[in-house]
Amino acid sequence: MGGHLVTFVVDGVACSLPMEQVEQVVAMPAITPLPGADRRVLGVIDLHGSPCLVINLRRLLGLREAPIQPEQHLLIVRAGQRICAVGVDQVLDVAAGDVLTVPGDRPDGELIRGLSPSGGLLNLVLDTAHLLDAIPLALGRARKLATVAEIAA
Repeated sequence: MGGHLVTFVVDGVACSLPMEQVEQVVAMPAITPLPGADRRVLGVIDLHGSPCLVINLRRLLGLREAPIQPEQHLLIVRAGQRICAVGVDQVLDVAAGDVLTVPGDRPDGELIRGLSPSGGLLNLVLDTAHLLDAIPLALGRARKLATVAEIAA
């Protein structure tokens, strides 16, 4: 399956999203915490006068927690019928790419859709349809998948 992918980095792990799922990229605004919210939710932002959930992508990918930095960005994405945001360390590019399916069992709530070759490496391709209900990956699982992908490339 091919198409255009938005490629970005979270804690050193290269990831991509299908461009049709990304509404816009914005500079990191102030995020208002939501007391009692699920641990997968960082908080909420004001997006053009409407509240928008900010999903903790680091937690979903089993990556280390880190404070939000002003140079980071939010990807505003379509998650099923809803709009939400995910924080990323750096947006790299938008380019045509193929998505290769991940072999084997996918106990990660379908968050990882596949892998995409880019610059001699394979990026993890995420599926925003599962952002709001994804089961967080075990600590280090995304990094392990990314490392195995690099070796296989």
